[in-house]
Amino acid sequence: MKSATRRHGIGARAPRREDARHLAGRGTFVADLRLAGLREVAFVRSQVPHGRITQIAKPAGTEPGTSIPLDGGWLAG
Repeated sequence: MKSATRRHGIGARAPRREDARHLAGRGTFVADLRLAGLREVAFVRSQVPHGRITQIAKPAGTEPGTSIPLDGGWLAG
């Protein structure tokens, strides 16, 4: 009977070079990058199926320097 763990070929476990640093808490992720002019984005889905968007506004109390909200029409180009 063959072992369920394959050692070579398709389906074999592949050792990853980055595993040790991620497990030790020294990994670098996209959220860690700090570049000039870099913006973060948040996508919000409608809570109403087939709902019609009638207004898009910046939430009250947003931080100064926060960019404007954009709709799908702007993103589509």
